[in-house]
Amino acid sequence: APKRRLANPPKKKSKKAKRSPLELASAYGCQCETIQQVVDWKSLQQSFDALTEGQLWAMGLTYRKVEQSLSFKVSITTSTEPTKVSMASVLGLALPAAGDGAPTPQPNQQPHFFVTSRIKLKESDGKGRGFFAEEALEAGELLLVERPLLGVLDREWRDEAWGGCDSADTTALGIQLANAYSPSVGEMLAKHHPADQGSVPIDSSDEDAEVDEEDEEESLKLANDLAWAMVDNVPIMEKLRLQAVVKLNSLGFYTNSEQLCHGNNFTPLTGSGLFALASGFNHSCDPSVARFSIGHITAFVTNRPIAAGEELFISYIEAELLSAPVTLRTQSLNRDFTCSCTKCKEERGSAETGTQQEGHRYLNVDARVQAELAVLAPEDRLVSTGRVLQRTVDDDEEEYDEEEGEEEEGAEPGSKPSGPIVLLGKDAQELRVVQALALMQLSRFSEAIGAWRQIAAFAATHCPPFDEALPVCAVQATLCALSMKLGLEAASTAGANESSSSSTAPAPEMGEYETSFGKVPAVMKAKSAPAAAAEEYANLALSGHRVTSGCPGDLFRWRFRQEVESAEVPTAAKEAFWSLIAATSQEAKLAWVDYLSIWNFDKNEVPEAFTGSSRSADCKDDSASPPAPVADSSST
Repeated sequence: APKRRLANPPKKKSKKAKRSPLELASAYGCQCETIQQVVDWKSLQQSFDALTEGQLWAMGLTYRKVEQSLSFKVSITTSTEPTKVSMASVLGLALPAAGDGAPTPQPNQQPHFFVTSRIKLKESDGKGRGFFAEEALEAGELLLVERPLLGVLDREWRDEAWGGCDSADTTALGIQLANAYSPSVGEMLAKHHPADQGSVPIDSSDEDAEVDEEDEEESLKLANDLAWAMVDNVPIMEKLRLQAVVKLNSLGFYTNSEQLCHGNNFTPLTGSGLFALASGFNHSCDPSVARFSIGHITAFVTNRPIAAGEELFISYIEAELLSAPVTLRTQSLNRDFTCSCTKCKEERGSAETGTQQEGHRYLNVDARVQAELAVLAPEDRLVSTGRVLQRTVDDDEEEYDEEEGEEEEGAEPGSKPSGPIVLLGKDAQELRVVQALALMQLSRFSEAIGAWRQIAAFAATHCPPFDEALPVCAVQATLCALSMKLGLEAASTAGANESSSSSTAPAPEMGEYETSFGKVPAVMKAKSAPAAAAEEYANLALSGHRVTSGCPGDLFRWRFRQEVESAEVPTAAKEAFWSLIAATSQEAKLAWVDYLSIWNFDKNEVPEAFTGSSRSADCKDDSASPPAPVADSSST
């Protein structure tokens, strides 16, 4: 959906940036079979902590400061000596400075990438170039860790006169390319799509844009033209190709984007970059490679076993959108190709494809809705989100934004569609998170576990394997179980003090765990339920992160430090969490089927892909429907 614009957005005059050409002739990286051990993660973590120290760390933050602050180098403790390779040789270029592929780095020059020798950039049938596995790979293999050639933070262009345009992010990055352009930059991008100047896609501005939007588009075009006018000795068609390279190859970077603490802690670090190597990953709606970022540095990890010779794919759209109908995925993709993955082909061949969007109204859980929910009392948030998830919102209560849906054919301009209300999976997940946090605020931890399990069940069923939401849900479920354990211990101690004759009182009845959110694992029904459940969820958190990151437990403890600190649980539960993590085995990688078997999702816990589920949000609201009966089914 188009980005929501403010009625009167603040505007400022576009700044005329000075050119600062970037020389890449000596750009290099490190290559070896297993790269997780050669990256200096500790140095990266320490430099990240130094950058984000203090309450005002984000003031005046720029991409240049992030790039200069974060350490990216070879670990001095590794027993594996990686091979230094020039960027040009990995890209298959023949730059004079590259020689035989052995680079000559400048003093104190950091590598641009760490890449495994088990993948290679090759021609892909009908897709240009792509990365292929040179040998069989298992899930959780770290393939590439890379810092962009150039980048820009979202905060650096948001307040520009053209900041509300749909293409503002790629235009801002394109301006950075113009400012940094040099002959060596041009050579490095020579084979990036589109490699042929004659295949540059035609710019398609919004013909239905309103007057204010037209002014923004004009400001954006002016800023872009001024930047590229300063680039000398480059033909106009090559300039247009380079702008298309940015639009079609840029990737966003988001620090801890799946974690709940992201919004209040790490959004200033959000931006987009042009990656020399990672641009080689092609798109699929059923990707085999996931990614995560620490600042601008981005890692790419397999999420399933890969056969030798198989092409490796990432998704160019967010994981939750991969469960949306194919028509919406195509709209969100917004590239110069139509996805032809197996998933898309199958959906396009279904009878429902032509009518699945017609007249539908899409509820958009955006920042405005989140802000409105945040001011409600926890009980009211549960009721409000529950009604939406159950699709019991009345037409006169539902506030429809005409930008979020398509007008019906033959309808009056500006009229709102009369079709059914649809809640996409990504928006339903946002509401379930609101529910889970509200339950934790109310200390209804058993129900909160049920809510986190539903969020995890959606990710496990409708997103690619080992989605990063799974360890996040496992962390929160662990904290809830530990909070319950502490509550039971406190209640037991109080009971013992009242009656010294009963020193071994039985644990409270566990029937309360049969909540409206569905089935809770059998282990939760034992007398030691909370303690045993905490151990199970801690194992799920660590083993899930082991695959999603491709790295062992030390990185987990650092990445989830803020997430645990921000959780709505007692301090004692947070302390118990880290003690439990320290005592939990964390090195082994679990196969996807084994990981699912530990979660042991019941079919009633799994929400629908993109319409919400009537069983997904019964929050002890008297007006809500009774919970669906629990079925004795095996794992998902």
